[in-house]
Amino acid sequence: VQALAKACKLDEDFAQAWYNLGLAKNQLGDRDGAVRALKRATQLVRNSANYWFALAAVYRDAGRVDEAKEAARETLRINFAHQGAQGLLQSLGAGE
Repeated sequence: VQALAKACKLDEDFAQAWYNLGLAKNQLGDRDGAVRALKRATQLVRNSANYWFALAAVYRDAGRVDEAKEAARETLRINFAHQGAQGLLQSLGAGE
């Protein structure tokens, strides 16, 4: 996590580093840190279904259902066949 945080600090526009930092923070249970990092990744690369889906999953894990649904819908806007996002919305009672 420290190396990823350093990479993000050195290049604040390195979307992949922000994404990886978000995934790492989520695995460590730091949901707020994961959300911040993944939101930055989605700001930098707005059309990455993977970034948006990761954000949706973290929101779900954090109990932030409305935000999870919104991020999953954005994932489907980018990739309408994204099975992970479809399943997440169904599990949250918001099937598309």
